[in-house]
Amino acid sequence: MWTPALKSDMETIAEQRSTSSTTTSGQEAIAIGDVIETTSSYLGLIFSVFMICVMIGSSCFKYFSTKRENLYKIPLYMHLIAFLSMLVVTVFLQHKTIVYIAFLIFEASVGVFYPSYGVIKSEKIPEDIRSAVMNIFRIPLNAFVVLLLLKIKYLSSQIVFAICTIAHGTAFLCYLYFYSSNQHRNHERLSQTDLDSIGEISKNSEV
Repeated sequence: MWTPALKSDMETIAEQRSTSSTTTSGQEAIAIGDVIETTSSYLGLIFSVFMICVMIGSSCFKYFSTKRENLYKIPLYMHLIAFLSMLVVTVFLQHKTIVYIAFLIFEASVGVFYPSYGVIKSEKIPEDIRSAVMNIFRIPLNAFVVLLLLKIKYLSSQIVFAICTIAHGTAFLCYLYFYSSNQHRNHERLSQTDLDSIGEISKNSEV
């Protein structure tokens, strides 16, 4: 969806006229062809910049994950940034510069996503059942993608990005719940460890 989102109104109209019109004058056809040519000429460059942003995101994760306490905090900000990026795209869809900047920020969050969730999966899901668990999670993901692809021709770009915004907002809330639960369990574990240490000290002092 990033390709139509970055096209100007003139480029979109030119493509529609080239596909729907059967009787087009020579000069008009040349003009439409020039517009379409300029549309496709910079898409490769845009995609390359997207990939650079993914690499920057991965480098940011490597830098900020040097401290152990940041490992589970990084995805929290990553999901929030992805949600805000999609929200900006949805609201400012007609402002192509803003949309492009929002896409760059989103791609950087994608670069953070893969290593951060790789660490979480390796720590939270046992290796012997990891592939089975991840395959189960892919079932609703693939169902959502197929449903969206079947209906996408009936939806405007703004509605599609609104759906993406809702999905990222839901992901942020789910991870916030996971992060809070994980912090609570760690706090209980530390408290129990402290109580055990106090008990050992008391036994030693009595002896």
